[in-house]
Amino acid sequence: MKISEVIIVEGKHDVDKLKSIVEADFIITNGSEISEETLNMIEEISKKREIIIFTDPDFQGERIRKIVSSRVKNAKHAFIEKSKAQGKRNLGVEFANKDDILKSLGDLKERKVNKELTWSEFLSLDIVLHKNAKQIRNELAKCLNLGVVNNKQLFKRLNMFGYSKNSIIEEINRIKKDFNL
Repeated sequence: MKISEVIIVEGKHDVDKLKSIVEADFIITNGSEISEETLNMIEEISKKREIIIFTDPDFQGERIRKIVSSRVKNAKHAFIEKSKAQGKRNLGVEFANKDDILKSLGDLKERKVNKELTWSEFLSLDIVLHKNAKQIRNELAKCLNLGVVNNKQLFKRLNMFGYSKNSIIEEINRIKKDFNL
């Protein structure tokens, strides 16, 4: 499978794994040590080619995603679940299997300009105050392929990727029904 976008990853092992699955160009951030030089290179490349941010589903991966996203507004995002990226001792894209990686790369998320969901509307959605709020939030993020999120991150990503309030409500109702919540 050939991917035309440049894929931003954390380390060499991620590149090795992805190269065994897809044909693409990569930029390595060197984990949390992402330099100004690397950020400038990513910004420059994004003017000519689209980029995909595909970082590990952990704190450092999220930190890198935020840093790059703040500099490159048109970035696409690939997320992989923690459970699908678990190694023997570590967590990372490099430990995911081929099918899960292809699914993540096939279900890219792009930033949208419209924000339909306000914070007060978000708080009314059983994602925060429901007795099973954490489970509902995690299942919603999983179904929508938004990565690992807390409440604030979920709110930002739902808006960033342009989900409407009605589509979110439908998904929450389905989750509540499927899990008898």
